[in-house]
Amino acid sequence: EINDDPLNPISRFAKDLIAEKGDETPISWLHRSERFFEKLATPDVTVADLIGDVDPIKAANLKLSYADDRVIHFGMIPRANRCIFVINELPDLQART
Repeated sequence: EINDDPLNPISRFAKDLIAEKGDETPISWLHRSERFFEKLATPDVTVADLIGDVDPIKAANLKLSYADDRVIHFGMIPRANRCIFVINELPDLQART
């Protein structure tokens, strides 16, 4: 889900994969067309869309606590790790209280 640096992974998935496969871990190159994330700022955009949120259904299915990082549904900004992320029409975002 996250574009990890193979020499310094941050996600549990990448850390587990590197621990399991070591130097044989497959590494893929992201084409420039895959390195750009864009979100149009509309009134219905939420923090969960941008940052992410805990997925209670995934937690229940995997029988994990909400504190476990495997139950996080990553939003657009974490998925854009090591990429370019742009929010268009930023003034149109609604202030939240």
